[in-house]
Amino acid sequence: MDYGKYVIVEVMGHEIAILCDKTIEHYTIAGQMRVISAGFFEVKGKESENDQNDIEICVFGRSITLDKVSRPEDEKIIKLVLRKLI
Repeated sequence: MDYGKYVIVEVMGHEIAILCDKTIEHYTIAGQMRVISAGFFEVKGKESENDQNDIEICVFGRSITLDKVSRPEDEKIIKLVLRKLI
């Protein structure tokens, strides 16, 4: 299984996902932003009858350096970012 790291930050009242390689520390990504949650993510292909490019996101774990945990709702926020790239 390969995975990446993510941080959800609040920007102008909106929760935004920042995604990065698993070798980068969470605190390096977050900088001075207000961190909502952080953890790890995995992306899987999930072709469906209505959407051949659909993906499934799985979040898990926590950031020790930021003392934040992943949340189930983070999957939707990350999916919105990645779907824009497809």
